[in-house]
Parts: sequence; C-alpha cells; structure tokens
Amino acid sequence: MTEGRLLEKCCECGQLIEHTDDSPIICGDLILRPGFNTAEWRGKTARFTQLEFSTLAFIVKCGDAMARKMAIYTAVFEQPDGTPEPKIVDVMVCKIRKKLAVIDAAGLIATVWGQGYRLDLTNGSLPVLTGVMRQAAKAAELAAAQPQEA
Repeated sequence: MTEGRLLEKCCECGQLIEHTDDSPIICGDLILRPGFNTAEWRGKTARFTQLEFSTLAFIVKCGDAMARKMAIYTAVFEQPDGTPEPKIVDVMVCKIRKKLAVIDAAGLIATVWGQGYRLDLTNGSLPVLTGVMRQAAKAAELAAAQPQEA
C-alpha cells in the first residue's frame, strides 16, 4: 500500500473501493485525511500508520453499520500466505484508540463484542475503560445496589 492510497472492501456490499485522491473523509466532527494519514476531531489532530489509518477509515466508512472483524481483516491485512493472524484487527483497534485518546476521541470506536466494531460519534469524548477500570466500576455499581444496613 502506498501512502495516500486506501484499498478496501465495503462492509455492506463487499465491493472493492480504491481511494487514490487525498479527499478528506468527513463524518460529523471527524475528518480523515488520507494523504496525511491523520484524523481530526474537534480541532485536534492525530497521526496514524498506513495500516492504522486504513483500519480506521474502513470502520468510519461503515458509519452506523458494524464493521465485522473478518471484513476488516480481509480488506486491510490478509496476505496470500494467510499472514498475519486475524487477531491483528483487535491489536490495531487498540493502537488506534490510544492515538484517538490523545485528541479526546477514544470512544469513537465502539466494540460489538465477538463480532466487530462500529463508529459511535456520540461517544467521541468518552474515555475507553480498561479491564481494571471496568471491574472497579462494576464493583461500585454492585455496592451501590446493596441495601444499606441500619
């Protein structure tokens, strides 16, 4: 893949899409710039590697629809020899979220557990909870639900 060129399959119809221009991809307050491999969110900019950017662009282009993990894998990563492993999609989304967190947009990518990812523009500025944070939040929720002793 060359810089500024995206080659992927549409998550809805499977049609191959090639982007050879540097036209921005705009979705709400999110602006992707293929020629620079950057994402802008509410005036802040994050830079991505080509594979990170292609993965993010694939998810963004699916809009409200879910981008299935295997569709992302096939479109962005899969090589004729079967490398890398499909788990690379999860790893790449983790890297993307870390970079989006710097521009207060980590919550833009929502996980559809066991299936894939989708764009969630309503959660752009919400932090992504780590496993430890999730456990602490769940414990606090359970404690609050317990009846208080008199």
